[in-house]
Amino acid sequence: MRPSDLRARWQTPRGRPLQVAAVGWLLGRTSRPIGLGNVEGRVDLRGLTFPGAEPGGVVGSGGLSAITRDWVPTIRRGRWRKLDLSYSRLSQIRFFDSAISDCVFDGAECRDWRMWRTKLTDSSFTRTDLRESALGTWQQGAGNTWRGIRFDGADLRDGVFWGAAFTDCAFIDCRLRGVQFEQCELHRCEFQGDLRDVLFDCRQLPGKREVGPLKSVDFREARFEDVEFRGSRFEPALLPHDVKPIRNYPSVARQIVALLANESSTEARIAVAILVESLRMPGREDSVAVYNRGDYLRYGGEPLAALMDDALERVGADTSVEGRRWKRPIGRRSRADRSVARPGAEGGTRTLLDHL
Repeated sequence: MRPSDLRARWQTPRGRPLQVAAVGWLLGRTSRPIGLGNVEGRVDLRGLTFPGAEPGGVVGSGGLSAITRDWVPTIRRGRWRKLDLSYSRLSQIRFFDSAISDCVFDGAECRDWRMWRTKLTDSSFTRTDLRESALGTWQQGAGNTWRGIRFDGADLRDGVFWGAAFTDCAFIDCRLRGVQFEQCELHRCEFQGDLRDVLFDCRQLPGKREVGPLKSVDFREARFEDVEFRGSRFEPALLPHDVKPIRNYPSVARQIVALLANESSTEARIAVAILVESLRMPGREDSVAVYNRGDYLRYGGEPLAALMDDALERVGADTSVEGRRWKRPIGRRSRADRSVARPGAEGGTRTLLDHL
């Protein structure tokens, strides 16, 4: 059934009251309505349209104005389990102290979600629009947890990722440009595709989550462009073939700055400026950063990249690559993965994790 057909079925004379009842059930106001079917073991809510936030008045101060909201869809202590909400329109929902498990949101519109102290497990967000969503928040010493989640092809741009924990999650060909993972835990996760202007900030900052090492994180099939790690430790993390780790980064950066301080070339000035900026709040002395030669080629061509190659060698930087033979982290195969198949494999279909 096409996405448009899935949505249209809720607009029929029979579908409209069922949609109202289904939304009330998801909001926790009523029991499960009679008439909802099942698809692959989950409640069939595909194509459901959730009422969005309703604008209220306009408030202003000092020449600035903003639209207030009279009503925003809010889930408190909700329990969403075994639901198929593929191709649904679910934007602007707020989740508090809730749990989502074994659900499918493939192709759904979930823009501007907000979550606090919410747990998500064994679910699929393949090609889901999650732009401008706060998927990671840190409040009262607690954050959101994501375990066994697929984000294949999801749009995560302009999202907030503060203090969240991601375990056994796959970010395959996501749109992540400009995303900052700030004080997030990443365990047995995989990234594939383009990563542009992405920050992994693992520094210990006042009032923020205490962050451990990146454990068994696989970037081998990712393409880095302006990807930065601050205060990070790898146990291990596998990098793309053209990216090298720089261990004990703060010390190495200071040594290179001192080495190039008296050089007058344009390339030396660019390199020093980049390193000085990175040292403003570098994190732990044993933290790891990365050297992507491709970034330096874009910043200043071969002369700048060659200068950095030489400087790293002269200060004896440890850029050795460990664990290249380490197997890709498979983690737990979620229930969503076991039942959501895709075409393309010879002799039939493949589950979403068969390529790992």
